[in-house]
Amino acid sequence: NTNLGHGGNILFNTECQVRYIVNCLKLLRDGGHNSMECRQDVHDDYNLRVDDAHSRSASSPSDGLS
Repeated sequence: NTNLGHGGNILFNTECQVRYIVNCLKLLRDGGHNSMECRQDVHDDYNLRVDDAHSRSASSPSDGLS
């Protein structure tokens, strides 16, 4: 999910990712924490939503094997 296949701007995409990471680091610092982990249920829900969106895209295989 990092490459742009829809004609978007890779620089804008990178800036958004860096902003997200910097905000995560600020949360760690301000909260006095040493690490951050994604909860498994949040991770799994995100992957299900991405897989569902991809299954309906034009580039999705139509054989149902994916």
